[in-house]
Amino acid sequence: MRSSAFRSAVRQSVALQTLPQHYSLALMNQLARTAGCNRVHSVEERCARWLLASQDRVGRDSFPLTHEFLAKVLGVRRASVSQTAESLQRSGFIEYRQGWIRIIDRDGLESVSCEDYRLSRAAYDQLY
Repeated sequence: MRSSAFRSAVRQSVALQTLPQHYSLALMNQLARTAGCNRVHSVEERCARWLLASQDRVGRDSFPLTHEFLAKVLGVRRASVSQTAESLQRSGFIEYRQGWIRIIDRDGLESVSCEDYRLSRAAYDQLY
């Protein structure tokens, strides 16, 4: 679609005007929640939140993920991620093997995630 056609369609459609605005609000909500979450929640809660959000975006139960990358994303040492992944695996929530993670029990993972995941997800769900 040419940009001029898109701009014309946006001018003519209230839905096309409001959807990007609502998405921006949901994204800002998520960013604010993530900043607060990183300050007050445990590594396990933050890790569970990040894994659930990742699964939402990739649309599959398994996806590539290294401990090193997850440590960078969460802002913690790699050893902390290894301990957390081991704990989540022992609980039966995830399976982790050689750079791949599989979410086995989403409800269980949600139970250890902080409330920021549910609140951010709800903001995006309202878009649809």
